[in-house]
Parts: sequence; structure tokens; C-alpha cells
Amino acid sequence: MKKIIFRFDSGTQYGLGHWNRCRALADYLAARGDYSCVFAVREIHAPQAVGRHRLARISSETEFIHSIAPRFDVAVIDHYGYQQRHFQALATHPRLKRVIWDDENNRGNLHAHIIINPSAAFTHQDYCQQPSSCRLLIGTRYVALRQEFSCCHLCKAQKKYLLLMFGGSDPRHLSLKVLRLLVRAGIHHTIPIVLVSTHLCPDLRKIRALCERYGILHIHNSDHISQWMARSRFAVSAGGGSSFELLAMRVITLLIVVADNQYAHTQALASSLSLPWFDARKRLDAKALLKSIQKLLRKKNVSSYHKVAKMQIDTLGCQRIMREINALLSPQLLTGK
Repeated sequence: MKKIIFRFDSGTQYGLGHWNRCRALADYLAARGDYSCVFAVREIHAPQAVGRHRLARISSETEFIHSIAPRFDVAVIDHYGYQQRHFQALATHPRLKRVIWDDENNRGNLHAHIIINPSAAFTHQDYCQQPSSCRLLIGTRYVALRQEFSCCHLCKAQKKYLLLMFGGSDPRHLSLKVLRLLVRAGIHHTIPIVLVSTHLCPDLRKIRALCERYGILHIHNSDHISQWMARSRFAVSAGGGSSFELLAMRVITLLIVVADNQYAHTQALASSLSLPWFDARKRLDAKALLKSIQKLLRKKNVSSYHKVAKMQIDTLGCQRIMREINALLSPQLLTGK
């Protein structure tokens, strides 16, 4: 059995995006490949979030790089705290295969065997500083989605909700801000609204009170978010990993940038879908957002959106990544793209 270790953190400071895609890939590897997966963390939002995999709590990056990672066949690094010195240190262990998740292409030579960047904003040309031996998995073909997003679809007639979701930790307090905006405009009278949150979300008490007062469905700490996406016709969402999930579920979505690493991806994805997008890192233009939501809700012909969405996301990302990892460990398996 091949051993693979994932290095990420999750929680209020880090959000849930790194955990989400590492968990998706680990689940796929464990279910369809001969892999034993371990999650190495200094912080995790919930111990049960590891699922079937093992959890290793580390005290420092030095401990991970020099004492823990070398015991494994593959290390998957999904952490913005890792810079060139960390990648160089990992490279001193020649037996260890290194897979790096990258979103911004701003850390120079990653000393990786495989680089994964699922954003629509980058191409292979952008990674010309990497050695030729590095396998580049660039673009939405390599989005790592959990299995539930490939098998949970409903017909158009069953899609009736406007879904609000602003990341696991909602760093810009958008859940409460956007909910208040929609209630004041009476949007909840024209379409049923569902708001999704986790225990990391700020303003939970106020959110619950507002939802109860206006009859808005509040889904908290759900393990089956795909079911609510499948029932939603429209969404307003943070521009992180949930944007890929919503795209896979064919939900017409207004994306809002809440973190620097989301900017290029959100801009490129919204452009390809011919939809507006917003940047809330400094100040959200609430008036323009409301106007765009109202326009979105009047949208009748969605066939062109669904056609582009299907081209962007086919839910086979984990399969493609596993194939490359298999080939990394057994090069004779790689016979073509």
C-alpha cells in the first residue's frame, strides 16, 4: 500500500478550502487506489473532518519536513505558508514525491514533481519557471470535487432556491450583510432563500434571528451541501472552492472575492460564464450587488450557461490527479494525457 500525507490547515484563519479539496482527493485515492492517507495539520476545524483517514498533529514545519514527510511515498502540500525554503527542504528527501496545490503562481520554483492549479486564470505558459520534469495540472479539468457533486443533479423544475454561501469562515461577514440586503429589498418574497453556514461563521446569533423572523431556511454545518445546491437555481457565493461545486451543480452564481487567492480565478470564471462578479476585500458595493441579483433572478434562458458550465467542469478532476500520482510512482503507467 502506498502512503500519502496531506499538509494543510483549516479553521477561522485558513478557511475550509484546503481541507475540502485534500479530503476530496484523499477519499478518491483511498476508495479507488491502493493508498493510505494521513492529514498533517497544526490546526483543523473539527477532528471528525478527517473522515476515514488518519490525523497527525504537528508542532512545526521542521518536524513535518524532516521527520514526518520522509516516511511517506507522496506529500501533497496545500498551504500558502509554504514558500521556496520549505519546498527546497522537502526536495532534500529524494525518495519523497512532492505534489503542490498552487492558486496564485507567486512563489517561484516549487521544486515539485506535480503542480495542481485548477483555476481558469492560468495556463502552462505561466509556469515556465518550473523545471521541465514537473507535471503541470492546470485548469478546471483538475478541480478536486467530492463524489457527491458528480451524482446529485435535479431537473430544472426542481430547482427553486436562491442559495447564499460565503465560505466556511465567512471572513468578510457577508452572510449577515447580504441577507439583510435581500430582506430589505423584499427578495425573500419573490424566491425562497437558503443560507448555508458553519460553526466558524461570525454573526451566527444575528443570522439565526433574521432567518427565523423572515422565514429563510438556514442550513448549518451540513454534510450534504450538494443536495441544497441541486435544489438551487441561483446562488451568491464566495469565489473559493464552492464556486467549482456550484458550477458542477449547474447553479447560476454571482461570485464575490473575499480573499486575495480568489481574485484571478473569480475574474476568469465569471468572464467565461458572462456573469458579473464583485470584490469584497475592501468594500462591497451593496447597491450594485443588489441590482445584479435582481437582474439574475429575471434570467429565463439558462441553456447557454449550462453549456459553458459543462465545458468547464466534468467532475473527473480527482480521477485525473490520481492517474498522474500513479504515474509518478510507476512511470510506465503514463501512456498519454
